Amino acid sequence: MLRGCISTAKTSGRVICSLEPIALYHEKDLYEDGDSRWLFDYPPTDEILLPGEIGVYHPEAKDLLIVSYANGLRLSLRAAKVLREKHGIESRVLDLRWLNPLPLDAVKHHAEECGAVLVADECRATAGGIADAVIASLAENDFHGKMRSVRAVDTYVPLGAAANLVLLSESQIIDAGREITKQTK
Repeated sequence: MLRGCISTAKTSGRVICSLEPIALYHEKDLYEDGDSRWLFDYPPTDEILLPGEIGVYHPEAKDLLIVSYANGLRLSLRAAKVLREKHGIESRVLDLRWLNPLPLDAVKHHAEECGAVLVADECRATAGGIADAVIASLAENDFHGKMRSVRAVDTYVPLGAAANLVLLSESQIIDAGREITKQTK
C-alpha cells in the first residue's frame, strides 16, 4: 500500500497520507498463540496496491459481509472464524484498505451477494469513522438488506488493559454478526 501511495502521489501530484494501526505493531498471530498467521512476506517490488483496491477473505461466504480495515480487519477475521465454527454463520470479510476514496462500489457488490452487512469501525461512534459513510451509501443506492455497525466508545483511550473496555472488540463483532443474521433468516 505504501508503494501505491508513493506511485499515486508521484503520477498525480496528490498528497497521500498513510496510517498504520499501532495496535498491530507487535502482533504475529491471528487465531491462536504461535500460529504466525498475521505475518507475511513483503510482495515483490513491482507489486503495488492502488487506492480503491480491496481485499476479500472467504469470498464464498454468503450469510454476512463484515466490512473493516486496519486492526478491525484482524478482529473481523477472528470473529468470522468463531461465527463459522460456533454458530454456523458464513462471513465474508472485506478489507477496505483505503479510507479515501472509500471503495463503495465494491462494498455494494459484496453486500448484495451476502444480503447482510456489518461494518466493524475502530473509530469512535461519533468521531468521524467510516461506518456512517458506508451505511449511508448502501441505503442511498437501494441496498435492501440488513445493515449494522459496531464501533469504539466515544471516549479517550486509556492506557493498559483498560483500553480493551473502550476499543472495538472481537466479541462486539461476533454478537452483532449473530444478531444481524438472526434478523435475515
